[in-house]
Amino acid sequence: MPVYRDQNGRIIDSPTQQASNPLEQPTQVVRGSTPKPAQATPASPLDAATTVNRPGVTPAAPLAGQHVDTPTSRTPQGQVPPAASPSDGDPKTRVFRPGRATTAAPVSTGEAQPAAAAATAEQSSDAMADPLAGWLVITGGPGMGNALRLGYGVNAIGRDADQRIVLDFGDDQISRKQHALVTYDPKGRKFYLQHGGGTNLVYMNEAPVLTPTELTAGVELIIGATELRFMPLCGPDFDWQEKA
Repeated sequence: MPVYRDQNGRIIDSPTQQASNPLEQPTQVVRGSTPKPAQATPASPLDAATTVNRPGVTPAAPLAGQHVDTPTSRTPQGQVPPAASPSDGDPKTRVFRPGRATTAAPVSTGEAQPAAAAATAEQSSDAMADPLAGWLVITGGPGMGNALRLGYGVNAIGRDADQRIVLDFGDDQISRKQHALVTYDPKGRKFYLQHGGGTNLVYMNEAPVLTPTELTAGVELIIGATELRFMPLCGPDFDWQEKA
């Protein structure tokens, strides 16, 4: 005959007898047999991975090695996730706008444009209005290495900007106006040097110039603390009048 006991081990008459505690349920004990432990129902794989979102409650961090299935990581069965766009994050991609064409560089046809031709003709005309006759090259003192342009007729030398030959490289011994005059005579095709009336003198080959003196190619001049070499272009062998 089976014996019935409650959860506290007390013998009861039948399984239907109520225990002193309403929550206590009787346990059937069968003599000669070992009670089998209750088997836990295996949890669904999604139960541990699913997080319930409750307002105001921060979800706990997943355990190490545990995969958390998020809405963005779920892909319906049988569907392939979309591939990333190749233009994402590409800073070199240009956005096409209808109606806007890329301006291409002009292709040279080998023919001069009207504006360029006019500018070239104007420059040529200006150059021949005051053609080059020779140079004064600074060989010593302030401004060494510079070349000063000589034109037809009288070339006044001074530090002021209105002088035909501006010799203003920091030599304060040079007069502001007409320290010296270099003249080219196109009829005789000769150059002359003369003093301009300033306080300081002009020297040619270390000799003071007190009267107009003819210049020859390569002669050395001294004006203030500046040394110059005379280099003619025009002369007995060449003059721009021959090209006119």
